[in-house]
Amino acid sequence: CCAWKSDGSAIYSGGADGKGMMWHLATNSWTQIAQHDGPISGIFYSETPSPCVITCSWDRTVKFWDASGTPSGTPIGVLQMPDRVYSMDVVGSVMVIATAERHLLVYDLRNPSQPFRQKFSPLKYQSRSVAIFPDQTGFCVGSVEGRVAVEHIQDTDLSKNFAFKCHRQNTDSKEAELYAVNALAFHPIGTFATAGSDGAFHFWDKDAKHRLKAFQRANQAVTAACFNHDGALFAYAVGYDWSKGVSPHLKLSEQDRKGRIMLHMVGQECRHKKKDDTKRW
Repeated sequence: CCAWKSDGSAIYSGGADGKGMMWHLATNSWTQIAQHDGPISGIFYSETPSPCVITCSWDRTVKFWDASGTPSGTPIGVLQMPDRVYSMDVVGSVMVIATAERHLLVYDLRNPSQPFRQKFSPLKYQSRSVAIFPDQTGFCVGSVEGRVAVEHIQDTDLSKNFAFKCHRQNTDSKEAELYAVNALAFHPIGTFATAGSDGAFHFWDKDAKHRLKAFQRANQAVTAACFNHDGALFAYAVGYDWSKGVSPHLKLSEQDRKGRIMLHMVGQECRHKKKDDTKRW
């Protein structure tokens, strides 16, 4: 996982070795700024509550670190999680965390000592990905079973919550193939993308409950995805995601074992659908 510093001067990365690193672009040098007792599953730069780097891990913690890159070895804050953290997102003052055993926790970073809301995922299977709405009023969570839940944060909006199926093949047969939703990414205008183990990505309009566009499948899983700052580009990574174990990986050619980063130029396909031109899910 990786994240940019807001001024573009550095990139933060987290690894399976539990180390969080800061890459100083001007000097092309690296500094270790974070440490966990398990793999780091997410890393974010945040200006709230003060400039810091936030990391989450399979060691069941979320930690806050000095963003300056000064290697102190000691976090400035630690949150204990109910289980291993599989996915996390931070937008503005909102932080959403998805852990093992389907726990979902929502934090207001202006007062992060206690979760603002804690619940079980409405999806029956393990959470794989999470992404916060651009307006910070809710979030989406994806599962390993080819399903996404659209969740709202405030009590007054809970009636808008719903879930839908995606990233599935042969759904009309008795042996339907269900794939994990590996990544969720929001476009700045509020539409969003899902990317899955089936090698496909799709664009969606949650407000109209409409799939905007389905794209051709890649020959391997899409493991990560993100829009750029203005939504003109959609980047996604293609490679083996280990969802089927070691054997299929060993059968891949040397070329296919190498991950690829792909860029898609976003046209009109992310625009919201008009209400009178919408076929709901």
